[in-house]
Amino acid sequence: MPTFFFDLDDGSEVHRDPEGVELKDVLDARLHAASYLAEAARELIPDGGRDRKVEVTVRDAGHGDLLTASVYFAVQVLDRSKMN
Repeated sequence: MPTFFFDLDDGSEVHRDPEGVELKDVLDARLHAASYLAEAARELIPDGGRDRKVEVTVRDAGHGDLLTASVYFAVQVLDRSKMN
């Protein structure tokens, strides 16, 4: 089975995956990236916090980028009079 690497960009730095995960194919890597991204976003995006983008880049053993998955969190106040 091929090895896929999941590099996490948390908005301030990129954390390169040194070990990788053996998966059947790119489709499985895509599903793993989505799951990993959701988990990372839950930890990295604070409650009511600032705008933030979290992204996972999947690369193969030859270190070629295959896909990215990202989530963007933003809060926009529409009516400040209702904030009290």
